Amino acid sequence: MNNKKNNQRKSAAKVELKAAVRAKPASMSRGQSIEQERAQHAMTQVIGVRASSASIQKKFKAYANSLPAMIQTAGLGQALAFAKVKANGSGDEAAAWKAMYEALDNWLQSRKIWSGTGDTLSVLVTGNQQQYQLAQAEAFAYLVWLKQFARAMITEGADTQ
Repeated sequence: MNNKKNNQRKSAAKVELKAAVRAKPASMSRGQSIEQERAQHAMTQVIGVRASSASIQKKFKAYANSLPAMIQTAGLGQALAFAKVKANGSGDEAAAWKAMYEALDNWLQSRKIWSGTGDTLSVLVTGNQQQYQLAQAEAFAYLVWLKQFARAMITEGADTQ
């Protein structure tokens, strides 16, 4: 009996988590789907990176490809902490990580997953498990778009648009 109740709770939590990922915050009322909003935000971020040097673009594209795997392996908190540390350095690598971190941080904050303020990494460690899982699911969904736009819009050797 206990096992059945646990399975029902897990199932209900998964349904709630999926619905929350699809839900749109009140601040976004242009009539777009959440997928369109993710795509638009990601495309805007990649366009911003395209104004950078070819080296930064190339690194950003590589990080967009590797960040989802890093999140899958280590979790959202550790992956964001890694990105933030790398962003605090200097040079093209730091600039590319900073663009990556800020893109994901900005998107996750726009989703209003937490009631706290501050960057995503700060509120991630103070939230509950459901918020963490929601943020991680949302990060994966967003990074699909960021990765695709980086692949499509950043060409080898391109310096600017």
